[in-house]
Amino acid sequence: MSRVLLASLSFLIGSTAALASAQSVAVAPFEGRASGAVERLVRRAIDDGADVVSRGRVRSAARRAGVEGTAEAGVADLARDVGADMVVQGSVSGPRRRMRVELVFRDAEGRELVRGDSQVARGRRAQRAFSRDVEQLFDRA
Repeated sequence: MSRVLLASLSFLIGSTAALASAQSVAVAPFEGRASGAVERLVRRAIDDGADVVSRGRVRSAARRAGVEGTAEAGVADLARDVGADMVVQGSVSGPRRRMRVELVFRDAEGRELVRGDSQVARGRRAQRAFSRDVEQLFDRA
C-alpha cells in the first residue's frame, strides 16, 4: 500500500514540476497572405511543448504594443502584457498553394533566439512536415 501511495505521490510531484516548467508562449499575429491559417498551424505544433497564450489576448496585446510581422519592436511589451516567456512571430509569402513562412522565436525581452523558414502547402502530409519544422525550431529556441 505504501509503495502505491509513494508512486502516486511522486507522479503528482513530477506532473506538477513539468507543468511549472512549461514555457508560456505567445504566437504574435503573422503578416501576409493566409497568415491566420498558418498561425493556427504554428499554435498547434507547439501546443504539446508549451502553454500557448490565447489568440484573443495576444492579438489585443500585440495591437497595443505595435507588434507587426517579424520586427523586434514591441515584443517585450507584448510578452510582459500576456505573461509569455517566448514570442513567435511570422511572415507568410508566396502563392497560396505553396507558401513560404519565415518564423522568429524571441525571448521575453525581444532578443532573437532562433530564426528559420519553411514551406507549407495544402494537404495533410505537407502540413505535418511544416509542423515538424516548427517543432524543431521550437526545440532549438
